[in-house]
Amino acid sequence: LLQYRPNGALCASVGDSEAALVRGSRAVACLRTHKPDHRDETLRIQRAGGFVQHGRLNGRLAMSRAFGDFGYGPALSCEPDLRHFRIGAADLGFVLGTDGFWDVCTPEDCVHKLHQQRRRTDGLCRSLVHHALRRGSTDNVTAMVVPAHPVLLPGAEAEAPGGVLGVLAVRDPSSGAVAVLLVAVLLAA
Repeated sequence: LLQYRPNGALCASVGDSEAALVRGSRAVACLRTHKPDHRDETLRIQRAGGFVQHGRLNGRLAMSRAFGDFGYGPALSCEPDLRHFRIGAADLGFVLGTDGFWDVCTPEDCVHKLHQQRRRTDGLCRSLVHHALRRGSTDNVTAMVVPAHPVLLPGAEAEAPGGVLGVLAVRDPSSGAVAVLLVAVLLAA
């Protein structure tokens, strides 16, 4: 979740997706993934009556926090991590992505792509997703670019109110075929 506040933005995270804020020529990590083998998550899981085996919650789930999956009981938490960011003039945007994106892309890739192709946010999202697929991601890939200010990135053309667009790529594991969907996210003014 990314919510704009009068003095910045609030990021809330549950699961294995990540986000980076492109601040000038560098990237600032916004979220941490919730993996069962992270020390604090392992301790929380054990206190809740679960266990971690082979880096997985109860030997099965690769995340320690998520919505749903009720069969894991209290060992699987849906409590998000919260982080507030002050937004400054040098901040261009947030890049949000699934684990299939971040497994093969770095925050520096996002900085480079954002500076290279910031004329259209939809083209930027497509470029990021295709970059991850070219790098060999075998998981579902979603990338979304959210301007740091509730207006478009410099020089962007709005295709949806707020100009926030994301691209979801779903790879069929048996055939390798990839379906790419364009997602528009509306921002309230």
